[in-house]
Amino acid sequence: MWVVKMKRLVSVLMVFVVVLAGGCVGTSASLSSEKIRDSLNNVKTGEYSLVSSVNATYLYQPLNLSGKWTELLTVRGVFHRSKNLSAGNLTLRLNTTLPEGTVNLSVPYFINGSEVYMKLHGEWQEATPITLKTSVKNETLTFRTRITSATNVSSQLNYLEKILESKNVTLNKTDNGYYLFVRLTGDELAPLFSGNTSGVTVKGGWLEANFTKEGTPYYMGEHAEMSVSGKGFLVNMTVNMKITLKNINEPIEVEIPSDLREFIKRQKLLEPLEDMKSYRSNLTLRVECIQNLTPFTYVTTSTSEVLSWVNENGSVSHVLVVVEDPLLGGRMVLFNSTISEKNGRLTMTSDENDLFSIENVSWSGRSVYSHLTQEILLDMLLHSNFTMEKTDEGYRVYLNLTNTPAKFFDFVNSKGKALGTISTGENAGVTDFNGYLEANFTAEFLPVSYRIHATYTLRNGFIDAEMIYDLTGRFWDVNGNIELPKSER
Repeated sequence: MWVVKMKRLVSVLMVFVVVLAGGCVGTSASLSSEKIRDSLNNVKTGEYSLVSSVNATYLYQPLNLSGKWTELLTVRGVFHRSKNLSAGNLTLRLNTTLPEGTVNLSVPYFINGSEVYMKLHGEWQEATPITLKTSVKNETLTFRTRITSATNVSSQLNYLEKILESKNVTLNKTDNGYYLFVRLTGDELAPLFSGNTSGVTVKGGWLEANFTKEGTPYYMGEHAEMSVSGKGFLVNMTVNMKITLKNINEPIEVEIPSDLREFIKRQKLLEPLEDMKSYRSNLTLRVECIQNLTPFTYVTTSTSEVLSWVNENGSVSHVLVVVEDPLLGGRMVLFNSTISEKNGRLTMTSDENDLFSIENVSWSGRSVYSHLTQEILLDMLLHSNFTMEKTDEGYRVYLNLTNTPAKFFDFVNSKGKALGTISTGENAGVTDFNGYLEANFTAEFLPVSYRIHATYTLRNGFIDAEMIYDLTGRFWDVNGNIELPKSER
């Protein structure tokens, strides 16, 4: 992400896809609001479907950029409210008028209590906002859509009950039961939008619902007009949703898949690593590329080093990237700067001069250099079946990568890009791969050190290159009192 030249990430849009539902407090000759609420509470199991569409226009003033955004989300699943479990499949289509502005996603999901998981590329992971990136005029714009709440049946029914308690509306009798239609203000709709709602304005909308003669809801529809605004951008959008319940309270078994159980177990084990609040760290990557060009052997070496200080108020990292290339003049310093993030302000400094400074970067989370040492280890272990043994100091973890080269290259082409300056290639064209990860933890399972090492042959046209990839990470004073140094070098 950051190699030689930093790219500015602009969070242009965050669409909160949350299923909305509504109801009434008014009474009917044969159906009271109390009876409807009892029916809502008695919905224990069933099948569930949702279709949600979003149509939006956006304006990004710094680039004089405007366009359209459309989203179609479809969810099909089953639920067991007594066990607080839900499972099914989710399909998402995103389109924008920006180049490469399309995402198509179809994944299984599983809800265990308040936790939502999705199975991406064959591996379970916690559901997070999906990110759509595209480059325009040397800028990288990031679109995010939150889809987790759309899979939670209980949250929809609970909201419907709250509307019944707070609104006074009329139910219309139909051949099959009762129909509800109610207009809602922006304040009434706003609580339905999860996550950070800063900059989100709900202007209003309406809600409809169908009930059986006994008061059980089987259909809900919602319409909302809203906007998202921030520094330099404005998005206006229309949201429409349709929710259908069927086979209510029929026998349904929802069991946690065995591979998800293993993931949750690893997730629990790695919580101390994920929840670290402060530390010092050193991350060093050395990539060596050896090409036999008869009668010469051509060796190119890249070395990257990140020395970081992290606490709850921010972070500071000294980053040095050096390449040794005999054909290009020997040793070259490609990057030598200090990057600090304090109170939502990201600053890069080189030779005591500010190269740039960006405000309001809290949305970028832990994507700056200083957290790479922590993130790399967490990402590699969270989705892998590693082995663990007790030692006198704590634990030793070992992960054999030889039989799963794709896992290594997934890392290289994501987190590793922030460090590597030599193209290591995709998994295709790679032979003779050998690799491993080993790490040491304290008795509290806080990280001490780790190493990721891999060797392989990379086929590049008619030339074979022998690659040696060696990355080491080290931590000190984890969760201790860490003072951030001055960012100037």
